[in-house]
This record gives sequence, C-alpha cells and structure tokens, in this order.
Amino acid sequence: MKRFGFLIILIALVSTACAPRINDFPTRPPNFTPASLPTAKLGEEFTVKSGSGPVSVDNGGMEIHIYRIVSDSRCPLTVECVEQGPVVLEFQVSTADITRQQITLSLLADKSDPATVGDYWITLVSVDPYPQNPDSLRPGDYTATLIVTKCESGAVSCP
Repeated sequence: MKRFGFLIILIALVSTACAPRINDFPTRPPNFTPASLPTAKLGEEFTVKSGSGPVSVDNGGMEIHIYRIVSDSRCPLTVECVEQGPVVLEFQVSTADITRQQITLSLLADKSDPATVGDYWITLVSVDPYPQNPDSLRPGDYTATLIVTKCESGAVSCP
C-alpha cells in the first residue's frame, strides 16, 4: 500500500512539474510596454532578432516577431555543397484585424515569396548570420531583415 501511495504522489509531482504554465511562454519580453517596442516604417527594411520581442510596424498597426526557425539548409561557408537549400522562418504577426497569425517565409538564393496578412505584404529580405560550419548556429543567433508594405487600393498589388 505504501508503494501505491508513493507511486501516486510521484506521478502527481511529475505531471505538474512538466505541465506548461502560461508564464512559461511569454509573447512579450519582460518589462514590456507598447512604447518600448522597436518600431519600423512601411516600405523600409528593418530587422527582427530571434528571441527578442516584436517590432511594431505602421505606427502600431502591426507587430511581428520570429516565432521559430523551421530549417536552415543554406550551404555553410566551410563546406562544398552540390545544391543549396532555403532558410525557413516562422513569424507571429498581430494586426488590429487579426489577433495572431503565424506565417512562414523562406529565402533561397536571396529570393523570397511575400506573405499577406490582412492589408500587409511581408517580404523576407535576408537572414543573418550566414552559417560558417554545419550546425554552428543556435535558434537565438538569427536576425531576419524584412520589408512590410501596406496593400491599399491602387498603391501596391498584393499576391
């Protein structure tokens, strides 16, 4: 009977220790205030650092941050590759119309297809740093350069 009671207590402790808590996954950096967000202008390049908080675009009309690094198949500088693959990043985007949406952008040989979120057109311009060796980059090392434009009637044609 003592073993059974011990087993129940052990299972309860393990299950509560492994359960995610809301505070374990913050969507904003510590000490966040809307005024503390880095800002970017429409039509101009800006950077988003992996592991950092969001960047505010269009006077707060949109916020974007790197959600995760999906894959990096670029050929490292110290390796000879037959073919180079893309770097693929997933971003979390919030707008006034859309609370949160995840988009995936990839870059292959400096070419990227844009994604549309609400009235915004988001293009991945570059991803740094470039890998020197295989597996030399950690998820927090990445910085993405983006351009966001707004799709308005007659201004920009969105895909």
